Amino acid sequence: MRTTVNLSEASIHYLKNEALKQQDSMSGVLEQAIILMQSIEIKPANTIKVKPPASGRGGVYSGIDLDDNAALEDAMRGL
Repeated sequence: MRTTVNLSEASIHYLKNEALKQQDSMSGVLEQAIILMQSIEIKPANTIKVKPPASGRGGVYSGIDLDDNAALEDAMRGL
C-alpha cells in the first residue's frame, strides 16, 4: 500500500542511513520499526487502583436533569 508520511530532515537522514546499513529499503526499515513497536507491551508508569464509592451517599442533587445541559450548567454555576 502506498501512503505519504511527513518526517523531519533528521528522521529522513537516520532512516536512509539505517536502510543502507541493513541493506533494505526505507519502507522496509519503517515496517520493521512498526512491527517492533507493536510487539513491545507498553505499561503505564504508575498504576494506581481507585475504588469507586460503594455506599449510597453522594450522587446527583435532586431536581437536576443530567440530560439537560443548560440546566446542568446553571446548577453548576449556582444559578
